[in-house]
Amino acid sequence: MGKLFEEFLEYISNASEEQIAKDWEELKSSNDIGPTATEYFNYIDELTNNGDPLNEIKISNVNPEFPLDFLLLN
Repeated sequence: MGKLFEEFLEYISNASEEQIAKDWEELKSSNDIGPTATEYFNYIDELTNNGDPLNEIKISNVNPEFPLDFLLLN
């Protein structure tokens, strides 16, 4: 598993319910920033496929220590 996921599991396991609620309130506004994952993939799909069903988005986790590089367009 990637480091980010392991850190998240550790946080969930060790944080109190009060701390989680406090952290959620502080981060809640970030939930409305940017597109959703579905909107993002639909946008990428439109850019790459141009309506051609033979083109595909390929998802690859090249470096599990850095989860932001999971999307490769071929």
